[in-house]
Amino acid sequence: MVGVDQAEHDPVLDGWPSLRAPRPNPVRRAAAMAAIRYISRDLPATIVMDGNHYGNGGPVMQVHRPGPFLDRLGHDAGTGFGEAFLAGDWDPAPGTDLAELLLPFAERFSAERDSGLLPGWAQSLRSLATRGLPPDQLNDRTNAARNVSRHYDVNNALFEEFLDPSMTYSCAVFDPAQLDSEPSYADLQPAQLRKLDTVLDAVRPQVPMPKGPLPTSMKGARQAMKGR
Repeated sequence: MVGVDQAEHDPVLDGWPSLRAPRPNPVRRAAAMAAIRYISRDLPATIVMDGNHYGNGGPVMQVHRPGPFLDRLGHDAGTGFGEAFLAGDWDPAPGTDLAELLLPFAERFSAERDSGLLPGWAQSLRSLATRGLPPDQLNDRTNAARNVSRHYDVNNALFEEFLDPSMTYSCAVFDPAQLDSEPSYADLQPAQLRKLDTVLDAVRPQVPMPKGPLPTSMKGARQAMKGR
């Protein structure tokens, strides 16, 4: 196992103030470390941090900056893990696929297993490690637009990791003939075009299509997806 000190991807820090590392807190940092030790006892993945290995093998997560990583987890357990990745605090180790690495964590944090993630005494202390929703983020009429912007107006580098070149943010429709084999990334854009064609075929008898290639029309959207 070869450790690395720098992030393998470009950290997304500029223009996203919330990704700045929180103020160091020894108590929260220790609590986050204790949670990692407990969770990793039967985790089918490996966390490499400060030369130590946690977990039971499988896909490898390399923590480059343990201090900020633990501070983020201790500051907000709900978002700290993902924010630490975007900030470059950790990466999949060379040869490890990001999706393959995230799967064991997703399974551990799923709703079905959440009650068993930590022991009962630790569950009773969750409010100390998980912040409540700030009043300015409540989804009322005043905050709704700001909440939408906070969720979606992020650097495109994040979405480019899992969307097709058209950056279509909805489910694709794959060719049924390909369902016997696992689709590849090269199949994603044709599947997105197939999805849009299916929608057009459904609405065309009911909605007159515009004559001009308006960018906001579905016809214009399909042309854009095809690179025309």
